[in-house]
Amino acid sequence: MMEFSTFINKEMMTLEDTIEECEDLMEDLEDKASSADPETLDYAVLGPVDEAKEAVKTCAKAMKEQTKTTKDIIESPEFAATLAVADLDLDAIVALAGDDKILGF
Repeated sequence: MMEFSTFINKEMMTLEDTIEECEDLMEDLEDKASSADPETLDYAVLGPVDEAKEAVKTCAKAMKEQTKTTKDIIESPEFAATLAVADLDLDAIVALAGDDKILGF
């Protein structure tokens, strides 16, 4: 059971790191976008904004994929069977892992 709790905790830490990275990228994008002249068509100004926007999109996609992977494992029959054998439910495992707000359960 501790194996699943450790798994959830590691997934939670990975997701927290990804969220923090995405937040940093969004701040960078906001800084670049707000400092750019809205009337400019100069690629030297718009290029970095576009690159920052793509970085945010890539980070958001990675976060979505990580969440899906975690959800797929937690909802797997193997995980459910292990919980049943241990006479536990998902709430108990999430409580062992820590912060239930991160995983959304």
